[in-house]
Amino acid sequence: MSDNASLYGLNNKNCNRSGEHLWGKNEFNSTFPVALVAYMMDKEKNPVYISIDCCKCVGSNLKIVACDEVKTMHDVLGSPDKVSIFYSFETSYSPFATLLTSQSKLDHIDLVIKQGDTFVRPLEIKLTVVPDNTTAHKDKSMWGPELVIRPDATSYAAMSIYTNNSGLKKQALEILSPVTEWLLKNLTPNGVCTKSLDIIEALEKYLTLAKGNQQPFILQPIWMTMGQETRLNDEHAFDMFVWSDMALCALFINIAKDNIAKIKDSGKPTRHLRAALRLLLALHSLYLSEQVDIDGIYKSTALDLQTDKEFSCAGTVFKKIVSHQRLSEPVFPASILSELILNGGEKCLKPERRFDATIYFTASDFFDESVDS
Repeated sequence: MSDNASLYGLNNKNCNRSGEHLWGKNEFNSTFPVALVAYMMDKEKNPVYISIDCCKCVGSNLKIVACDEVKTMHDVLGSPDKVSIFYSFETSYSPFATLLTSQSKLDHIDLVIKQGDTFVRPLEIKLTVVPDNTTAHKDKSMWGPELVIRPDATSYAAMSIYTNNSGLKKQALEILSPVTEWLLKNLTPNGVCTKSLDIIEALEKYLTLAKGNQQPFILQPIWMTMGQETRLNDEHAFDMFVWSDMALCALFINIAKDNIAKIKDSGKPTRHLRAALRLLLALHSLYLSEQVDIDGIYKSTALDLQTDKEFSCAGTVFKKIVSHQRLSEPVFPASILSELILNGGEKCLKPERRFDATIYFTASDFFDESVDS
């Protein structure tokens, strides 16, 4: 590995990764996006910011909007001075530790932004490809990425929302308590399905109340290929979408609401409804006692569903919710790779050895010969 290999905007003074730890399989998926963030900051290119529309009317789905004129990259990082930014990968956002009971442990998040010793913002990173397999066969204007969210992300979102809206205690409890108190006595799949619409409507009312204080929460860089080929799109290869904490919650709330009839008929909660339930219980606990047993909530709300992930959103659904030209035409060409990956860094990458990829790239001659014969 080259001793000088590096990524744009990252060095051993402004982040907790260096050398081989910039390039590992589960590390490059975070370090490359931050290099893109730094690049966009220097180029003064805004990300597409996804948030809840402040003009949302009660009674309809929470309106999620995507706009590239709302937040600069400095706004996203919560730092006006890029020189003093410190990128701390895979660490805990310590200010949230006081919000957890002694029964819960504060998990890490993908990226913590600091300025000196001051904690500024926790951020999740979701590097996603366009198109996914649900949209690749469609017209390019209908392409979208799959977004997969882990449980730690939704618990961090709940704490982020509460921290920035802790002054709403009276109104929040008036909205959240009636349904929460019933659910705490009936945490069964059938009980949750029975109260599914009440869960959703309570969260809609709360988020509508608190929507004026959303915070950037998910960095979602996208990379676009030529359909399902492995080659990057030459002209439109990279871009950055950023979700607010409330927009992430509105995503799973809206998807759960769209499936409410099916949920009630089947008596089986979906992952999206379970995520909404967990958000409701976490917010209620925080407003009631200023602390939450996140681990206890997650253990008591498995609801016969697998616990490996919180929920996912396929590209077909993503495209319906997030409508922006930059999803079809990312702003940066593939050629910026040479500006982001420096001094031979591409040679340091160690992609996973997959059998299907090995066949695809190295064994094609065998099949060509069999066809000829």
